[in-house]
Amino acid sequence: MSEEFLSNDESGRDVGNGDLVGGSRGDREPVRITVSGSKRGMTSIIHQLYSLGFAQIHEWSKPQHHPQTGALFCILTKYLPRE
Repeated sequence: MSEEFLSNDESGRDVGNGDLVGGSRGDREPVRITVSGSKRGMTSIIHQLYSLGFAQIHEWSKPQHHPQTGALFCILTKYLPRE
């Protein structure tokens, strides 16, 4: 299990934005998806979502600890068109 939770691609740009549609971010609404649990469990879910074509593995944040509960979680941001 190496660095499958990268928040930047090789160019250094933030890729935790998993676009659903094109266009500038100003005309799109961010929607955040979180997974929480053990590192192994989160990795399994992220890989399952990847196999379904939902998101690239590198689009997820690195595992983080919730500041109040200490629970481990990862975040993915997708963008939807604003209505």
